[in-house]
Amino acid sequence: MDTVSVFRKSSFYITDASICDTSGNLLFYTNGLIIENKNFDTLLNSNDFNLRQKSPRFFYDFGAPTCQGAVIIPYPDSDSKYYIIYVSAEYLVANNTFEAQPLYLSYSVIDMELDAGNGGIIEDLKIFTWLMIH
Repeated sequence: MDTVSVFRKSSFYITDASICDTSGNLLFYTNGLIIENKNFDTLLNSNDFNLRQKSPRFFYDFGAPTCQGAVIIPYPDSDSKYYIIYVSAEYLVANNTFEAQPLYLSYSVIDMELDAGNGGIIEDLKIFTWLMIH
């Protein structure tokens, strides 16, 4: 088995999600703060897709601080669209420790037919948010 390594300025801290096509080829992935396509480049229309993320600047270098903070699922009846569902967190002190608490549940729709097959967030479906009740 071959090992593939790609150096990127984006990092993964706790949140990570990716999806492949039916042949196992990478389509796109996220660390909860950025989404990158199969070419390891920023996905079209994905800049600042998680605008409600309230964590310190530290996490913008390493990714969102929420366990299972993003999931990607196929869009019903479509071979080219996907939902990306993610949470945004507030970094706070609880029980005398720093914790990231999820506050918002959001989703966007990604269409792999955009950007010459590299994919992108459908602009009208970029950010839909609900306040999470604790």
